[in-house]
Amino acid sequence: MFGQLGQFRVTFGPLGRLFWKCVPESLFLSGLYLGAPKQVHIVSLPVDPTIVSGFAAGNGRKQSIEIVLAQNALLARSVLLPKAAIAKADEAISVQMRQTMPAAAKGLIWRSAFSGMKAQSAEFKVFILKQSQIEDVIGQFERVKLSVHSISIENTKTEPLWNRHIDRIAKRRFWLGGSIIAVLLAALSTVIVKERQVAELEDLAEQTRSRLGVMQDTLVSAREAATKAQIAAETLAQDLALFRSQSQRLAIIADLTESLPDTIWISELTISGEQLSMSGFASGDVADVVEVLQGLAWARSVQLEGPINFDSYSGQNRFQLRIQVTPLQAGL
Repeated sequence: MFGQLGQFRVTFGPLGRLFWKCVPESLFLSGLYLGAPKQVHIVSLPVDPTIVSGFAAGNGRKQSIEIVLAQNALLARSVLLPKAAIAKADEAISVQMRQTMPAAAKGLIWRSAFSGMKAQSAEFKVFILKQSQIEDVIGQFERVKLSVHSISIENTKTEPLWNRHIDRIAKRRFWLGGSIIAVLLAALSTVIVKERQVAELEDLAEQTRSRLGVMQDTLVSAREAATKAQIAAETLAQDLALFRSQSQRLAIIADLTESLPDTIWISELTISGEQLSMSGFASGDVADVVEVLQGLAWARSVQLEGPINFDSYSGQNRFQLRIQVTPLQAGL
């Protein structure tokens, strides 16, 4: 237990550094060996809970472990670099990852290993996994009181994916004098308090994440409802505009039917925007037809289109008119 005091420098942050400033190392005697961490080989992610519980039962609590991930447990991809870029392969691979991976590779961790030369290019094998997967693995082991020293990739010479940077100090000093017992008890009580605070903060963070998830789901539902409502409103506006336009056209046709005398027969009628084109036959003078149309409230101007022809078959004058309609009646 005494040999593990060297870990306080890392695990307790500012409080640990203050401890070692106040308590000189001369109070400890050398001779207790911390021991190398035990390796745990993981072949797939997420880690099977039975592996974690089984390792904890067989090695006891507070055991420091080194997790070794099989290559098949990670996403692997090949990257080709020019020979000139080999000296800065890490930077070049990082640029490629951020350019090709979703969300600019945010939340991802990768390590690259040189595979060999391929034509005029150097081939690197890149192993990729999510930062959240690292955190999940660490959390699984630390929940059963196993301290994770590092996480590395099997059969590669790459840097570890994660390293706690625990000081490997071989010897520590034994206690001198009864005063050190009080210091140790104070340190242990601080550990307990900090662990409780960390647990409370983790619970609070989990509750906050849950609330954020609910709020995000609510926001998505509200956006979908607003989009549907907007589409429905636009559709209704289009239907109303079409109804108004068609109803005004019906009013024009009804007005023509009521105003034109029986001596007029319309063969073709087209309404387009502010223009009305009309072709037909008149048994009398076509000028009378123009005069009648000019008297209508919605007719801005009435003009003949082409000459007036006498139709020998029907014995009537054939004409074609163009009428400019006011914007109100044209539905504009």
